[in-house]
This record gives sequence, structure tokens and C-alpha cells, in this order.
Amino acid sequence: MIDFPHHSPKGYSYEYEQFNPTTIRIMLCCHRKVRYKEQVGKVDFICDQYITICVSRFEQRSRNVCLLVYASQWKDVELLKQSDK
Repeated sequence: MIDFPHHSPKGYSYEYEQFNPTTIRIMLCCHRKVRYKEQVGKVDFICDQYITICVSRFEQRSRNVCLLVYASQWKDVELLKQSDK
């Protein structure tokens, strides 16, 4: 697809997709496996206010099913496994 010259930090990877005809979206992804309540998935995004946990992935990223977990709920998130990458 693209020749991306950067290496991702340990525990992360870069994913990219065609966003529109002139733009490629590049995402830095965290792949830590976690459990939140009864759901198991991988952390997809992290910021100060919330994280997203992807519980179902599809080839077309817009179809992914992710949970939004606010900072006040982080105490209920259990780390299950570090990244395989």
C-alpha cells in the first residue's frame, strides 16, 4: 500500500487505510488485550478522557464494534495480555 518509513513503539503498530481519494489515514494502534465487565477485546485508542476497546474487528474498519470506556470506569478494565507484536 504505502511506504511508511517509521517504526512503531513497542506494543503498538501502525495501521493505515484509504480515507478518501486523496488522503490515507494512519493510526497508531495499541494491542493490549483487556476485559471490561463481560467483554474481552483489544485497546484501540487511548486519551486522557477515555479508551476504546475493540470487541469485534472487520476488514472494513468502519464496521468494527468498540466500547467507549471513560476514565472513571478504568478501574473495571483488567489487562489480560501484552501485545503479540
